[in-house]
Amino acid sequence: MAGGRSGWARLAMIAAGVGLGVAMLLAATAMPTVGAARSDRSAAREPGPG
Repeated sequence: MAGGRSGWARLAMIAAGVGLGVAMLLAATAMPTVGAARSDRSAAREPGPG
């Protein structure tokens, strides 16, 4: 394993890629919940029977 400046740069790039991947996965798993909450709020605004 090589150290030095190139090793640190490689480590930083890997960490940034992993962080970006995790952020994208979290966003993708949150989308169904966001959509359901939005439709629930929209339905709550509709006038009910009566």
